[in-house]
Amino acid sequence: MKLWWLYALLGAFFGGIMPLFVKRGLQLGSDGTIDSNLATAIRVVMLLVPVWLLVWYQGTAGQMPRFTRMNWLFLALSAVATGLSWLFSFKALQYADASRVMPIDKFSLVISVGGGILFLGEACSGRLVVAVALIVAGTLLAIKNPQDANRKRGEPPKSAQAEGPLSPVAGPAWKPPAGPIG
Repeated sequence: MKLWWLYALLGAFFGGIMPLFVKRGLQLGSDGTIDSNLATAIRVVMLLVPVWLLVWYQGTAGQMPRFTRMNWLFLALSAVATGLSWLFSFKALQYADASRVMPIDKFSLVISVGGGILFLGEACSGRLVVAVALIVAGTLLAIKNPQDANRKRGEPPKSAQAEGPLSPVAGPAWKPPAGPIG
């Protein structure tokens, strides 16, 4: 197994369990939920020290003086995109089940593949097109709420009524179920 495969699998594993931890971490028991923006801020602080310790341990911090303006620009854009991704994902998890939110969140793979082909000149094959099409189909199947099929035409989906506003800065409207979780 190539090393990049191992790293990719580990990234997928931890990326897969992360929303489960987030969803559970946002629940305050019978008192409601923790604000998702506060949870994101706490998460960022918790990541800062271990990541910088790793950089110093590896001795790679010395590369920073060689960064170009383009390096800084794209790292800054990456940070903004990461922050917005976390804020919106956490907010979605505050209102809906992880099994409904994460297929949509992981649709980002389709955007990454398309961007890699269009903007980075990465190769595109028939196999890749089929794989991306299957991901799109799987996402659509996973997010379809069977209860929505029974609603009257023009009526908003029950899931939208229960999940509250879509704004990432809106307050919590969802209450977790009573009783122990897990």
